Amino acid sequence: MAPSTCRSGAATPVGGSPSAYNRILAAVAARDRIIERQSLVMQLAAQVAKETSTETAVKELVDATYKVVDCERVSLFLIEDGRLVCHAAPAGGEVAWTISLGQGIAGRVASSGQTMNVADAYNCIDIFDSTQDRLTHYKTNSILCMPIRDGTGEVIGVMQAINKKGVDVLGQHLAFDEVDEKLMDFLLAMTAQQIRLFELISEKEAATIRTDTAMQLIETICRQPELDEALLALAAGTKALMDCQRVFVFLKEQGSLVCRAAGRSGGSADVLGLRLDLGDRVVGAVSAAGRPMLFNLEDDLQDIVFLEEKLPMDCKDSFNAADCDDEGSVWPSRVISALCSPLVATETGETFGVILALNRKRGLSQGGVEAARSGSRGEASPSKGSPSRSSALGTLLRRQCSFGLNGGSTQIDVAPFTGGDVQRLDTLLRLASQFVQVSLSSARQLRTTQKLEALLSLLSDAKAKLQDGDTRRFASLILAKSLAMFECDRCTFFTVDSLNGELLGYYHADGDDKLQELRVPIQGIVGLVASTNKLLNIRDAWSDERFSNKTDLRTGYRTRTLLCAPLASSTGKVIAVLQCINKLRCEYFGPDDENMLLTVSALLSDLIQRMVMESGYESFVQKNDAIDTDVKDMFAQYHQGGALRSGAEVATRPATAAIGSAEDTANLVLRDFSRWDFVQDTLLEEPNKLHACLRGCFSYFGLLSAFCIPPASLDAWVQAMRARYSQRAMYHNWSHAIGTLHATFLLLTSWAFAGLLPDEDVLALLFAAIGHDVEHPGYTNTFLVNTRHQLAIRYNDISVLESHHASVTCTGERPAAAGAAELGGRAARAPGDVTSILGTDMAKHKETITWLESNNSDLVGLRRSGLRLQNDDALELCTAMLHSADLVHPALPWRIHKQRSLQVAAEFFSQFEEEQRLGLPTLPFMGKDPNHLGGL
Repeated sequence: MAPSTCRSGAATPVGGSPSAYNRILAAVAARDRIIERQSLVMQLAAQVAKETSTETAVKELVDATYKVVDCERVSLFLIEDGRLVCHAAPAGGEVAWTISLGQGIAGRVASSGQTMNVADAYNCIDIFDSTQDRLTHYKTNSILCMPIRDGTGEVIGVMQAINKKGVDVLGQHLAFDEVDEKLMDFLLAMTAQQIRLFELISEKEAATIRTDTAMQLIETICRQPELDEALLALAAGTKALMDCQRVFVFLKEQGSLVCRAAGRSGGSADVLGLRLDLGDRVVGAVSAAGRPMLFNLEDDLQDIVFLEEKLPMDCKDSFNAADCDDEGSVWPSRVISALCSPLVATETGETFGVILALNRKRGLSQGGVEAARSGSRGEASPSKGSPSRSSALGTLLRRQCSFGLNGGSTQIDVAPFTGGDVQRLDTLLRLASQFVQVSLSSARQLRTTQKLEALLSLLSDAKAKLQDGDTRRFASLILAKSLAMFECDRCTFFTVDSLNGELLGYYHADGDDKLQELRVPIQGIVGLVASTNKLLNIRDAWSDERFSNKTDLRTGYRTRTLLCAPLASSTGKVIAVLQCINKLRCEYFGPDDENMLLTVSALLSDLIQRMVMESGYESFVQKNDAIDTDVKDMFAQYHQGGALRSGAEVATRPATAAIGSAEDTANLVLRDFSRWDFVQDTLLEEPNKLHACLRGCFSYFGLLSAFCIPPASLDAWVQAMRARYSQRAMYHNWSHAIGTLHATFLLLTSWAFAGLLPDEDVLALLFAAIGHDVEHPGYTNTFLVNTRHQLAIRYNDISVLESHHASVTCTGERPAAAGAAELGGRAARAPGDVTSILGTDMAKHKETITWLESNNSDLVGLRRSGLRLQNDDALELCTAMLHSADLVHPALPWRIHKQRSLQVAAEFFSQFEEEQRLGLPTLPFMGKDPNHLGGL
């Protein structure tokens, strides 16, 4: 019998009702659909498994989700560094933005690991944020959010489907059902492990590439012989390794952090000079802590703002909207993220610098970004040719910040630096720090060597320049060597002209080797240093109220750092000022520079003082209208001629004073004897030269012929006096006698006193100079008085030694050769030698100074009229001249002054030890051992 049918023509089972039959058909159909969807899930999972990269695998997974649950939108998040990072967004949406675990629906699912199926999002306002709907005019109805787990069950991400397509019989939007949940769970279970595997493989490959890159960078740094090149290589290498916009390398210098290299986009690098205090944000904090720190715009706004304020303003390599990478994409015009890591010394663990990386480039491929922003919300379609519903994809993604594009150029997405970046940079820096330290140490040693070479060159050349009588060449030498010694951009050398109340400055104009001069009043920075004898080290000239920037504004030159130091004589008087401007490499002048100035001052003070005196007197004479023209001509003749002048050159000397032609040998010796830096060792070692020199001295003034003194008698008397000088005395010996004679001769031939004394006083003064310390025992008057020495008893404790010296010199006792007694008696008839020798007693020092300050003799008038000093004035001048010659060694070149000072100290120390042995009173200054220079 044929089966029965319903009106609709459908067969009805025997014994069954139509409604039951329909339900069975519906169940079968539902089951078939589930089987189909399961089969689809397996096919899609298999397709995902075929992919070879995380990017394509995630893309296929997102497309599969659209097909499996039949929804309008899909988003995929992965957990990275404790945050959810959006790896896939609906077409037109942004990717790489992050949310915290536990925040919103996706954050709660990632935190709890439980699926959330929301039928009506607006009924869950406590967890659903409708802000995006309002902005895009899109209505979110249903949400299915499920965790993505790896093989160990750990949640690695979240898949979120929005708005199930279709409506029910009542026209209401459909919600995701249990089948959707099971199918998605099945799909995620089959694909998550594959995605995780691709991630691990990608991470491993990236780590290998980074390791190779780091080793190549280390090799590059090692090949750089210079510090600047090594730092530039480190900056450029760090930028390449971090794939970021900027890298700055800071080194600790003089209590600050100074940027010594920078790597910028495009791979180039520039040496900068940005200086930050150790207490500043970011770099200062990292330097103090000695550990790396991460900063981003969202969490560290104040630190990011600090970097934006400092870097663009003070660095020529500043941010700008046209800053592009190698592909022409535009970097952002502000700081978004930063990684700052210390440079640590390998051996000591001390932080000697920091490295700062800015704006980490997000690892998302540009094609994926464009696909995310241009794709459709689209209908699900199995066809291959349909537009992609999915979104921007990539590996190891970070947060992305949106910026407006510049003229159609592609905007670079910037992401925060992560812990992985910290580890990679730390590995690089641990390897690179050692090589940077070696370069740094070598650079410092090289700079020190160059400074010392410049100093030694200055010392060796300065004397020759000044001996030539060319003060300008001497000043030019100081300027040239100072630029090298102090590593500065400009230098000015000022001498203090006390006679005219001015500063005479020497400098080189920009691009001109010609030496320039200027005269300025003793005021301003240089005047303050000259007046106070205090060094000034100014780190910011324009912010110092003592500095006037008028010259800078007029010339366009900017004075930043300034070192202005006094150069003092051995008496402590400021004779010159050296001003160094703008330390190179944007550094500050430091203690090393200050110590170098002190060294220059100590070693060159005598030469500089001579230069100052010559230039000062010449300027004073030429500019002073009250000085007679003859005197001005005299000074001009002095500066044009040699150091030794014949008696005929002095207008006041008689014709008999000319040196005879028979004294050619004496003249040769006397030529050296007439210099202030004369060294008398050769005279002491060779008697023939000594006698020739002394004959020349007496003949220079015409004394041998004027007083009919046979040269042989002079030689015999000199030999007799030499024999009477003690060899025990360490200072008051024959060498000191010749030194005093040398200074006396220089004073007598100077333009100040030449021709003013009568011949008999000149003769007596020369004799007095030779014999003023004859038979000196090496002890002071006080010691002789305290020990009741026979000389103290003889001279009643009054000028004991000086009285004995005068007596021996004038009486000619115990002559050593024929004619000595006759010469001695001739000298005794002149009172000048006795008075002059007695005047060498230090007890009469104040008396001599008082006479010099109070005497009002018209020396210029006497010289002009051809007259000479007479009687008391002549005797007083002889006394003052011999007393000055006796104490002359502090005015001599340093090496001579030092030698004689040590001899005096040794003689004093010997007396101190003897006084202690005898139990006599002692003076503290005599108890300093000359073998220990630090105590003198």
